[in-house]
Amino acid sequence: HAEQLLAHKDAQLAEARALELKAEETSQRLRAEVALMEDRADSRASSLQGDLAQTLARLEAVDERNVDLAQRMQAAAVPYLEQLQSLQRQLEEERAAWRAKASRQALEVQGLR
Repeated sequence: HAEQLLAHKDAQLAEARALELKAEETSQRLRAEVALMEDRADSRASSLQGDLAQTLARLEAVDERNVDLAQRMQAAAVPYLEQLQSLQRQLEEERAAWRAKASRQALEVQGLR
């Protein structure tokens, strides 16, 4: 009976060792998969960081071009603004002259009556 018990315990021990070996193999496979997934995640993160850096550089370049364009537009508008202001002054002077002339003519008409 002791031999049967010993044989049974040996069989259980062999089964436990087989399960332990299978568990170790599964654990190693899962560790390898996790490492691969981490590598892929790191690679993707690195790629995204590179993409982000390129996008930010492009945005900065666009901002610089927009600022440059705005400055050039403002500089180009200055002569037109000065011309417009000059024309407005001339118009006001002409209106004042017309008013003065109309007032003189009105006084002359009144003086003739």
